[in-house]
Amino acid sequence: MPLDAVIEFKREVYTQALNELAIILFKRGQETRYLRQRVQNQRALAAPESKGHAHSAG
Repeated sequence: MPLDAVIEFKREVYTQALNELAIILFKRGQETRYLRQRVQNQRALAAPESKGHAHSAG
């Protein structure tokens, strides 16, 4: 198999893979691109609304 054919095939495969990955990585909307921020946002949403009021004297 000629080297040029292998290079062209790999170029097409890598281009397609990068295009598919870009769709996931650069989605617009509420999701953030960074995993650390996404985890922090999920924790903030899951936290109870009464922050710091766990020991209220009543």
